[in-house]
Amino acid sequence: MENYIDDSRIHEGHRSRMRAKLLTHGQRIFDTYELLEMLLYHMIPYKDTNPLSKRLLAAFGSLEGVLSASREELAACLGIGERTADFLTAVGTLGDIIGAEILVNTGPNLSSYDAVGAYLTEYFSGVSEKQVIALYLDSGMHLKCVKKLYDLEYESGGVKAKPFIDGAIENSAAVVITAHNHPYGPFYPTQGDRATNKVITDTLKMYGIVHAEHYIICGEHYAGIGSLENFAAKLSQMPAVSRFFDSIEREEPVCRMSAISEEKKVFADVGHNLADSDFFVRLLGFVSGDLAGERAELLLGRFHSIENTLTASAKELSALTDDKCAFYLKLLAYVTSRRVTDGFKTGRVYSRAEIAEYLKALFLGEPIEKTYVLGFDGKDRFLGCELVGEGTVSASEVIPRRAVDAAAGLSASRVVIAHNHPFGTTRASADDLNVTKQFEALFASCGMKLVDHFILAGQLCDTIDF
Repeated sequence: MENYIDDSRIHEGHRSRMRAKLLTHGQRIFDTYELLEMLLYHMIPYKDTNPLSKRLLAAFGSLEGVLSASREELAACLGIGERTADFLTAVGTLGDIIGAEILVNTGPNLSSYDAVGAYLTEYFSGVSEKQVIALYLDSGMHLKCVKKLYDLEYESGGVKAKPFIDGAIENSAAVVITAHNHPYGPFYPTQGDRATNKVITDTLKMYGIVHAEHYIICGEHYAGIGSLENFAAKLSQMPAVSRFFDSIEREEPVCRMSAISEEKKVFADVGHNLADSDFFVRLLGFVSGDLAGERAELLLGRFHSIENTLTASAKELSALTDDKCAFYLKLLAYVTSRRVTDGFKTGRVYSRAEIAEYLKALFLGEPIEKTYVLGFDGKDRFLGCELVGEGTVSASEVIPRRAVDAAAGLSASRVVIAHNHPFGTTRASADDLNVTKQFEALFASCGMKLVDHFILAGQLCDTIDF
């Protein structure tokens, strides 16, 4: 009996070590089969899930294949019961949820021109003095905050851009809609209104923030000046904002006027997206049981969206739930990320939009800023991706020489660099701009060309012009 080994205790120790490594180092030190192995821990508590993970990947060809398979296809696999099939199907659905910027308890979804007009006429109802306000929204056009900024005419010359920017940064807004009222008319924009509006639009654009529209409100009428011009590239990354723009049916290029509709009556009752909130409860139910509803409410109340929850640090998640749930949530983020990044193969040519989608997945779940180098050959074929820094993108945090060494190690002739702003905006800081110039010069001195510098903030993606 002296040589007897308790397999269950060895198994328990292995899982504990894997959890600790994931929470400390993230996903990059793990192979795909190991991430799937750890995911299966939550359904299969007392067996080695490593062989099953490899069997699933072999059967469906990839992690994407596993997570996009039907419940029936999964249940037909040896070692997969009905509950595990339900679980994997639910995890697969998470990829469709992330990116939609589902916010809860943050106000209405202002997804169309008339929806915003109705909201604003309600807001200004009974207001007799002139006011300038800003609506701060996420990229899904969910209202995060309304703030009165001035008791001035928009055309007065006293309205400056800085308070709009400060409010956007404070509320982590991707989109700003501004408005002012003409209590006694007219309800169309003056030349002064248009001039002030251009200053606001251009300044917000410099910070990577979309100024979606400026409204003039007079009683039950509203007029939009038009502020979405010159945002075509950004709109391709923000489908909800693009839909808002498409809803503006202007008869003239400058202004559209409309009377308030029955839509106004809807907004008092608009709340969070119950379907996606219910999905999150279901997803948590696999590990939290009866506590799932309470935990979903707590997490979404704190982080406002499923994606933001998965991006939070393990320490923050543990404080709100427990270590097991924190591990589960981080693992969900990394598995969802890996199913996309595994499909980004070397030797292929990718469009700028495809590179942006790859980067969104690469940074998913990362609570700290990181910097990557992507290498391409002279024919724009992808060669590989290397992590070159952690922390704020500045000379003190990212050593340009390290980025050059990584690109050289990939035998790259063309280079893309990318870093993220967790919970922030795609606005480039002064350090970002300075480091980009250093990168460009240093790559050029080594016979390589820097072609893009991407900044990621959740599902938003922008580039630095240089």
